[in-house]
Amino acid sequence: FSPYYRTKKGFTLDSRTFTNLINPLVPFCPFALHGICSDPECPHQHPDEVVPEDKQILEDLGAYFASAGKKLGGNDDVTDDIIKSITRTIDAVTKQYGDKVSPAELRVLFVNYLRKQKSAGIFNIVLDRRRWRPISHTKKDPGTSAPGTNAPGDEYPIVQTEKTFSWKSWRRKIENEIKTRSVDRDECQEIRYFSENYDSVKTLEKGTQENPSDESLWIRLATVHMGSNRTEGDKNNNSRKNVDRALNTLAQALEYNRHSEKLWLKYLDVFRQRASTDELHEVCEEAVELARSYKVWWAYIDIASDYERKTNVCLKCIEFLVLSDTEMGLKSHRLLEIFLYLIQLDLHCDFFKVALNRFRVALNCVDGPRDTREILAFLAENTICEDLCSLWLSYIHLVEFSCLPREFYDPARTGPARIVRKDGVVLPWKPGAGTRHGSAELLKLFHRALKECASVSNSQDKVSPVFSLYKNLIALERACGKDASSVRTCQRLLKASPKKIELWLCMSALQQVSGQEDGAVNVYKKALETCNGHAQIAYCAAKYFIQTQNRDECYEALTKCVYSKFILEVPSSGPKTRARSHDQPTILRPSPGLLYKKLLSQTLPLDSTVPSAKPGVRPGNLGAEETYIWLCYCMFIELFSDKEPTKRHSLTQASYESAIYSTGDRHEVKTLWIEYIYYMVRVLKEKLCKSEELHDIFHKCLTTVPAVTPVLNISSRSWSDYNFHNEVLGLYRRCLGDAFSSNVYEKYLEMFPDNSILAIQAVEHLYENRELDKARKILSGILLKTPYCLDLWKIAISIELKEENFDQARQLFEHATEALPLAASLWKDFAMFELAHDSNKMERLQSIVNKTKDRGIDIEDFLKELTLE
Repeated sequence: FSPYYRTKKGFTLDSRTFTNLINPLVPFCPFALHGICSDPECPHQHPDEVVPEDKQILEDLGAYFASAGKKLGGNDDVTDDIIKSITRTIDAVTKQYGDKVSPAELRVLFVNYLRKQKSAGIFNIVLDRRRWRPISHTKKDPGTSAPGTNAPGDEYPIVQTEKTFSWKSWRRKIENEIKTRSVDRDECQEIRYFSENYDSVKTLEKGTQENPSDESLWIRLATVHMGSNRTEGDKNNNSRKNVDRALNTLAQALEYNRHSEKLWLKYLDVFRQRASTDELHEVCEEAVELARSYKVWWAYIDIASDYERKTNVCLKCIEFLVLSDTEMGLKSHRLLEIFLYLIQLDLHCDFFKVALNRFRVALNCVDGPRDTREILAFLAENTICEDLCSLWLSYIHLVEFSCLPREFYDPARTGPARIVRKDGVVLPWKPGAGTRHGSAELLKLFHRALKECASVSNSQDKVSPVFSLYKNLIALERACGKDASSVRTCQRLLKASPKKIELWLCMSALQQVSGQEDGAVNVYKKALETCNGHAQIAYCAAKYFIQTQNRDECYEALTKCVYSKFILEVPSSGPKTRARSHDQPTILRPSPGLLYKKLLSQTLPLDSTVPSAKPGVRPGNLGAEETYIWLCYCMFIELFSDKEPTKRHSLTQASYESAIYSTGDRHEVKTLWIEYIYYMVRVLKEKLCKSEELHDIFHKCLTTVPAVTPVLNISSRSWSDYNFHNEVLGLYRRCLGDAFSSNVYEKYLEMFPDNSILAIQAVEHLYENRELDKARKILSGILLKTPYCLDLWKIAISIELKEENFDQARQLFEHATEALPLAASLWKDFAMFELAHDSNKMERLQSIVNKTKDRGIDIEDFLKELTLE
């Protein structure tokens, strides 16, 4: 003990670093350090438990002088005499001075009293180690004999940690994660942007008084109120007073700005932290009535907790959109999104027939019930052609596969969700494998869909707006073994739209899969003529020709592509005379490599002469063709350069990398990377590069292509699109073979921590190799990032069931149903588990039934069937 801590440095005797109740034998709770811990049985210390009270501060100070006054040793380190002596001294000083001075002054008087009574050493500094001090008695380490005591030899205790993973220690993490993710915010705002260090409350209050229509000032003021007096690390648990202050601020703001979307969203976000369910829904009704905003409707949908209420809100939102004056394209997208959300909700809660009926009403296939027809019957006539195609494709997908297309949604989120993209929907039929549903009925649905969608299209092009339907129709015909019919469909479309690139590629693919090589060659040649040497057709044709060992045709395709971009006809030179009037113009045949360089703004030799580009062709700005011109150029160097192999490889590699870094379009970059990787795999087989170089290319690709993608029509939100990364990793896995070990999975899971598809593949690999602990750790980590992925929960549960860890499985079922409370299949699995593995099964089953009823899900008929069996 040193008095200079206070007298020279100015610190107080109740400083947390000087006086605390920390037990060095018990670790601190990580959840309390980074947020909150609400586990009443948590074995760890918490920051609020080690803050001493006034008497404990005096006990702590007295402990220094207890060691100075008496040399204790051995087994008498902690004795009742020392504790009683300190207590008597505290009582005496408190009785003499307690009512006359403040607690801080009492501590100084207490220290002075002890210094007079005890021998404190030179300059009143106590150099002896304390033999006893007060510590927190709320937690007890299993290895200690009593709180506040140390066993002999335990001066430097080691905290033991578990070597194997336990779901029990993970419980609080997932509960906090589910709680914090319950609000689906458009953007993440951190409190530091609104803390009093940046904006004082008085300044903001003055600003709102001067300009009450400024929404941002009100929101900043409310956010500052929410963060005031917050303890370090407490991000999720605002005090009731803070919430009330923020609500009062927002209520005042809404008096001035009753129709403000932003203010209502903020108000609902804050209000849900303290309101009852009924109060919250009442406020939501007022919000959507006044704000009349699509975002506020979505906030209401997120807040609604049971099936019936969510359904009613969705139907009201559809009615709001149908009657709104929103721009047609945006209205159409929103109607599609909210309707498919409603269908997902039906399917998620196991109301398949209800979902089918809603689709039939919306698409005017059959007359629906009176209560839904008034709303849903107007859906189709308020959607544009492209969205109506998506609606029909979704219906056909539901009829055939009993679910909606997963391409619309983020794979990390199961159940009702917002659309993240609308392209690339291809029904997963396999050629010749047939269909689950009757093919005749499916064909009728496609033809009706084409008729309905064509009737609402305003475009003169009758193919492009409905091409997604035609593409899936061709896939259906191939699945049914009607290859000739699919070829005729493609030919009919090409007559109507001869310049459409995708149709030519589809036609050539049909010829290839049917084994007609000559037919595919003729299709490519005709396509190059019709589309004037389009780069995408030229590249695909060149790839096909080289695969079929037709090198001359490959050269011809690449040459035709670049020649089509330049003026190669030069009038004959010399004076114009009657005799020379019929001379043919000179046709130039320059090097295709030079022309590609000119088009792509690459460096040309000083002595080279290049013809002029055709009107509309501007080197360095080639529009949609630029990516495939780069690919044609790379292929031309690879196959037809006159350089020696090593130099040719270096040139080709440099060209691929120049192509990748010359474009900013996300889709084009992915196309270029995939072709670059295939090229590197080819040259590895030819031993023109080392395997380390290929590994570097894979890693560079995965690290440079961003996964974060804006959500469709919502610029402030994004999602992680790992489709491309998983495709590249699949190719990497095929290249590595057995060398693609668990360490490689772990490496890329650290890089992409919310990649649910990769996590599933990793867990399957680890489980096959019986690395169960690693599999559990990966699942625990990914579930914290993506707690709404049903597949991950089911895999985690199935592992514990296979290993007969039934308590762990039950705990996972409880967490899963908390994260996905409307997942009927999960509740059914939970019920079957309890029926099979619990002696007190009827009580637990009744608890499950009650919980599902509260959420609007009915599993009683399912349970009756189980109990009968």
